[in-house]
Order: sequence, then structure tokens, then C-alpha cells
Amino acid sequence: MGVAIVSVLVFATQERDWQRFLNVASNGVLLSGGSTLIGASLGFLFGIPRTLQQGASDNGDEPPSPSVLVKGVNYRANTNLEQINKWIALNS
Repeated sequence: MGVAIVSVLVFATQERDWQRFLNVASNGVLLSGGSTLIGASLGFLFGIPRTLQQGASDNGDEPPSPSVLVKGVNYRANTNLEQINKWIALNS
């Protein structure tokens, strides 16, 4: 993040007028901050894997197949997108 801020400030130094410098620098910092916030939110929402509980499955009806289970901690695909889709469908 420090490299991005320094890059924005170096780019903004092309402007000779102080007000234009502040305009370019503030727009660059706001744009990079917004992009970081959106990326972090999406990464948090879809990037964290779910652990398989003993005797639980993806649909909740049957235990997971032995091919899904791995020695140690067991993970399954993150299905937050499906849960969000169901939530939106129920609330609309």
C-alpha cells in the first residue's frame, strides 16, 4: 500500500499548480482506497474456506464421501455466493 501511495504522489508531482496537485493526489488515493476496500470485502466473503464438520455434508442430508475427506483438517468449497443468492431470492 505504501508503494501505491508513493506512486500516486509521484504521478501527482507532474502538476505545477498546488491545487491541481492536491486534486490529482486526493483522487488517486480515494480511487486506490476504494479499490482496496472492494477487493478486501470480496476476498473476505469468498476466500475463506469452510471446514467440514464430522458427519456433515454440502447439502446437510448425508455424511461426506470418503473422497472428500482428507487426513487432518477437512475443507469444502465456500458457498457464500449460493447463500447470498438464496437470501436475495427470499427477501425480494
